[in-house]
Amino acid sequence: MANINDFKGIPPITWSFIVAMMISTIIPGLLLVFLFREDLFMTVETVKLLFLSMGITMPVWLCNTLFFAFAIDEETVNKNDDEARNYLQLTGLIGAFISIPTLFIPALVKMFVDISSNIAFYIGLGIEIAIIIAFIVSMRNDKKKSRK
Repeated sequence: MANINDFKGIPPITWSFIVAMMISTIIPGLLLVFLFREDLFMTVETVKLLFLSMGITMPVWLCNTLFFAFAIDEETVNKNDDEARNYLQLTGLIGAFISIPTLFIPALVKMFVDISSNIAFYIGLGIEIAIIIAFIVSMRNDKKKSRK
């Protein structure tokens, strides 16, 4: 059995990562399944429902995390193990926070307007593309400022 002292050694960035992963993967997946397939939500076992919700949302998180991992920092290879672990968790946090609007906005739209799952997918895809374009534009502006 775990003791409370076992959890004191976990760094704050790890706790942040765990909370962000729950907010960006499990919760929106459950909400999307509930809104678009309420019958499935009510009949499937809890563990299966959790895996289904993660299966819906994890690809979005993974794409965001990989995109930002490749875009942000090229010097990670030279870092020691602790710095590399913190960098990977920070990248996962960024991917999680970017995934939140991509997944919650279609669910929010579904709450107010009766839309199909295809329309919700296209709304999420549009938000994702807009976020990536905004990030690329801001990176270009930062590089132009650093050259001056």
